Amino acid sequence: MKAKMKGFSLGGSRVNEEGLREGEKKVREKAIEIAKALKEKKISITIIAETSGLSIEEIKEL
Repeated sequence: MKAKMKGFSLGGSRVNEEGLREGEKKVREKAIEIAKALKEKKISITIIAETSGLSIEEIKEL
């Protein structure tokens, strides 16, 4: 008998994809929040892009 939990199957590799998407969304939102703060402090856009994972174009639009 396989034990099952919501979003996981202990006998397989199925993961709750919705939970992963939600986590990725939260990480991106936090990166944008931090990038905005750094941009306001006049930190180089190149440095912000390298450390946040956002593109230079995305940062310019903030």
